[in-house]
Amino acid sequence: ARVAAATLTDLHSTIVGAIGASAMMIGVWLVSIRIANASYVDVAWAFGIAGTAVAYAFLAEGSALHRVVVAGLGTIWGVRLGTYLLARLAGKEE
Repeated sequence: ARVAAATLTDLHSTIVGAIGASAMMIGVWLVSIRIANASYVDVAWAFGIAGTAVAYAFLAEGSALHRVVVAGLGTIWGVRLGTYLLARLAGKEE
């Protein structure tokens, strides 16, 4: 019974993450069409990874320390990459 509950929780977390990421990327895509510059989609993707890492840390089960470490690493990586890409794109045309 415990295995089935863990599988349902994992599936729920995956669905929530997929819906959140899809909604964010659709929003960014619509903005990119409006401003006629798709370069910022990569920036949003990187920051989205950071947000997804935090969301999964809250949704997951298991050791709080492990969840915080993984969320921290995902957040650091996503924010670093997003900031780098944003700085590189600032003021440039597509």
